[in-house]
Amino acid sequence: MKLEWIRCFYEVAQTGSISKAAQNLFITQPAATKMIHALESEVNETLLHRTSSGVHLTEQGIIFLKFCQQVLASYEQYLSEKDFYNETSAYSGVLELAVSSLLLQTYYDEITGRLAHCFPKLKIRFTEAGVDNYEKIIMNNTNICGLIMASADMYNNTASPNAPLQSDNPAPLVYQTLLTSPIVLCASKHSKYASLTDAQLEEKLPSEDMVAISGGGKQNLYTYYDAHDLYTTNLDIVRKRLLYNEDAYVMMSESIAYKKLIDKDIILLKKTNREARISFLYHQNSIYPANFLTRLAQELQIAIS
Repeated sequence: MKLEWIRCFYEVAQTGSISKAAQNLFITQPAATKMIHALESEVNETLLHRTSSGVHLTEQGIIFLKFCQQVLASYEQYLSEKDFYNETSAYSGVLELAVSSLLLQTYYDEITGRLAHCFPKLKIRFTEAGVDNYEKIIMNNTNICGLIMASADMYNNTASPNAPLQSDNPAPLVYQTLLTSPIVLCASKHSKYASLTDAQLEEKLPSEDMVAISGGGKQNLYTYYDAHDLYTTNLDIVRKRLLYNEDAYVMMSESIAYKKLIDKDIILLKKTNREARISFLYHQNSIYPANFLTRLAQELQIAIS
């Protein structure tokens, strides 16, 4: 079965006319008719009714049309991927990503796997970055991109999905939201919080019981939860604190909690009304072309979704 036969049948089905289909495909009507006959012979079914007013699909033709749509859509996707691969395979050298510690620990394999598949000649180098220094890193190096997570509270109150984070630095940075996830409350199933109702959990929790998930240079693991506390250098430490301290709890992105923390021992107590947002960012004068950055963002989004 030839692709040109399938394309011809699809065009006939769309136009209701073999002659119009032939015109659209820039072939002669006899050539189009020959393709349809060859296709019907291949599937051993009558796909079209020929009448004086045009052609109509048979029941088998209606079924076969669905197959044609899938084949042609897949082929178009292949052409798009092929063209992009031919273009991006030329990218070589080193791509440096400033990535927050929590994202790096959670999605390292997914990120490296996706980027290696899409950009086979590109070497990936990671620099751990926190909310206090990612802007400076990218502003000082237009060849560095970023992948960060922060509370949505840090974003300006705007309807734009690509709104920049609130910052005193008027940096020409471009932000692209890849994933928004509710912030959830987690604790050991043996904790004193496990038996509380949602209403009870909505009351102010003791800040000293909060397990810090903020890098930020803080030495102790207990800190007041604020908009910056969405980073960690070691999820294993967080887990141990939850397991061995019945008074401990943690707030973090639901997507990461389910991927790295929640299991038979650590449970989700409730969702909060806050959100964590994972964003891809880069300098507006980045050395990378726009189509490369667009595809890079797409691949990162797939990796973390």
